[in-house]
Amino acid sequence: MLGDETSEFVQAVSMLAFEYGRYTLYKQENELLEQYLQHQHQVDEELQAKLESYNAEMQKKMDEFNSLIANAFDPDFMQRFKTSVLLARSAGVDESEILTTVADIDDFFS
Repeated sequence: MLGDETSEFVQAVSMLAFEYGRYTLYKQENELLEQYLQHQHQVDEELQAKLESYNAEMQKKMDEFNSLIANAFDPDFMQRFKTSVLLARSAGVDESEILTTVADIDDFFS
C-alpha cells in the first residue's frame, strides 16, 4: 500500500511539473506572440505612411503631367512649344532627341 501511495504521489508530482512547464511555455509563447503583433502593427503603420507618401507624390506628378499635356495644346505657339519641351522631359525623352529651339524644329522637318 505504501508503494501505491508513493507511486500516486510521484505521478501527481510529475503531472504538476508537466502542467507547470506547459503553463510556463504557454506564457512565454503568448509574450512572444504579443511582441510579434506589436512589431507587426508598427511595421504596418510605417508601410501605410510610406504608401500614402508614395501615392501623394504620384498624384502630384500625375497632376503636373496632366497640366503639361493640357498646356501642350495652348493656342499660343511659344507657350505650346515650351510646354512640349517640358512634357518631353517629364516623359523621360532623351535630351538629345528633344527639339528645344526653332532651329532644331527647322532641321528636324527639313
